[in-house]
Amino acid sequence: MFQTYEEDFGRLLNSLQKKIALAPNLGKDIWESAISEGAKELQEAEKCLRQMEIEISMMQSSSRVSSSSQVRRYREDFEEVRRNFRKEEAKFTEQKSRETLMGASLDNGFGNQREKLIQREGNIMSQQIMKLEQGKKAALEAESAAIESMNQLKGQRDVLERVIVNNREIGDNLSQGHRIINSITRRNIQNKLILFGIAIILIGAIVFLVYIKLS
Repeated sequence: MFQTYEEDFGRLLNSLQKKIALAPNLGKDIWESAISEGAKELQEAEKCLRQMEIEISMMQSSSRVSSSSQVRRYREDFEEVRRNFRKEEAKFTEQKSRETLMGASLDNGFGNQREKLIQREGNIMSQQIMKLEQGKKAALEAESAAIESMNQLKGQRDVLERVIVNNREIGDNLSQGHRIINSITRRNIQNKLILFGIAIILIGAIVFLVYIKLS
């Protein structure tokens, strides 16, 4: 699944980059349609990034580090493309508003005032867009930090699980060692009893032989 999301993200990012590069040469109607399509592609690309981050959180520790750094690079590329797209979008919106208000000003004789109003509104809109982008970037950074923390916790959990398994194996080995030692101890006791029995029998035999000779 990670590779599928990666391919979709690359395709969407490439499409957005082409739109940004062609923006100055596109007609008003075509660029308006491209803005609508590009906004959808931005959302889809961001979804692909989040899905890749989720997939990384479920990977094994060995492949998680390289994939995480790769997705961070994708995130940086995405943020750059989004900023450029928003700039072109703001330019188009400002130009469209200027043309609309300029047409009305020619009819009413208030061209200069309307031009100033358009510029002021355009500046306000650009500032608002920048603030929104900054807020969204901060939220995404916080989300990435949370995902990274989750990955670290999962790695620590894996280490603890391996330690528990090793402790169980050590416990099993110790139990087996105790059983072997107990078995050896019992055999030693049995051997001593046998030797003691043999010694008693030999002593009894010697006493019996001596008694026979003396009698």
